Amino acid sequence: MIEVPEVVSLCYDVGWRDKNLIAMVAIVGAESNYDESFSDGTRLGLFALRVNTADSEDLLDPNQAAKVAREIYEENYFIEWPSWVIGKYLQYVKPAVHGAGEFYVQLFEKELIGG
Repeated sequence: MIEVPEVVSLCYDVGWRDKNLIAMVAIVGAESNYDESFSDGTRLGLFALRVNTADSEDLLDPNQAAKVAREIYEENYFIEWPSWVIGKYLQYVKPAVHGAGEFYVQLFEKELIGG
């Protein structure tokens, strides 16, 4: 399992911002329960991407999977993820907001102390 602020960081690093950042982090929770080794036979990894989307090793690497997920999002918005379509991701919005708060505090602290 990956901590929610780390998922926020992964998503932030590949370009998600604002409400779409929160939505993607919530979707990750709904789809994989923040488990980078998630597999249901058709979807794989933290972002629960279809196994035919990319190399399986890339889907199991959270950094690579974040990049693939972002490419999918840019083509089809969040439609690829069933939890978005049926609204299951809404159950994970509060943890996503909390995780984003922790992430931003850490980001600002790094900037304030210069490192």
